[in-house]
Amino acid sequence: MRARNLIMTCTLLAGLFSMAGAQEDLRNHPGFVDFRAMDISGGQEPKVEVNLKGSLLGLAARLASEEEPELSSTLMSLDAIHVEVYDTQNRKADSYVTQLAETAKGLEKKGWETIVKVRDEGEHAYIAVKEDGNNIVGLVVLAADEKDEIVLVNIVGNINLDEIWRVGREFEIDHLDTVGHQPKKPKG
Repeated sequence: MRARNLIMTCTLLAGLFSMAGAQEDLRNHPGFVDFRAMDISGGQEPKVEVNLKGSLLGLAARLASEEEPELSSTLMSLDAIHVEVYDTQNRKADSYVTQLAETAKGLEKKGWETIVKVRDEGEHAYIAVKEDGNNIVGLVVLAADEKDEIVLVNIVGNINLDEIWRVGREFEIDHLDTVGHQPKKPKG
């Protein structure tokens, strides 16, 4: 999946830089989702887990500032990006698809709004947002490729849907390119 490039980039950054100082506990943030508590993975450990918050997220924004100032601005408004990737090979694909649908329904019961549903042969995905007043403070992507892997993404912070597609494009997160308004590409 396209999330691999995000995972590689984040893993390299996390390996090169350690987080300094205490970070805000995001569990109390209205846009945070604890995937482990939902047991989407059936108890297995993720093959890849990425946590960008605080100083690491700021570093990613600074690295993007020269070539992608809009992406940098979008990253600066975020509190965290959390990604978990699991193999689907050890479990029947249908059980993942069912679990994703149940998770999406559970999020809706907690005030999240599902804005994108993809139920195509071999691929299932849900994108949901959490509002706090008039602001979007959380975005969740739940995606399963029945032959390969399941990807869970939680973006926490002040989210502008018209700009969040940049994060999806830059980090190659499937389905985020369907969110918000993308500028038209010039013809020619």
